[in-house]
Amino acid sequence: VDGMVARRALRALLVLCVAIYIVLSPYFYSSENQNLQGSLKTFKIKNKLIKARRQNREIPYWVRLKNRKAGKKNQMFNRKRRHWRHKKLKI
Repeated sequence: VDGMVARRALRALLVLCVAIYIVLSPYFYSSENQNLQGSLKTFKIKNKLIKARRQNREIPYWVRLKNRKAGKKNQMFNRKRRHWRHKKLKI
């Protein structure tokens, strides 16, 4: 009988913990938190991250060749290139 009472108490405790987690989970996953998983980001934040990823690439080789012929030395590389560890996005 004691084992059955202990199992019921443990099950009630587990149900209570799950209920508390469900109620409090929106506070843990707020938009200010940078370490969010993919499904928990808002659409606006996802679009900003996609745009930052698109901008963070090298200038194509043919553009560099074209600029070299035109004498535009400041357009030979991407000045806005960002390293993921050195500079963080302000989202």
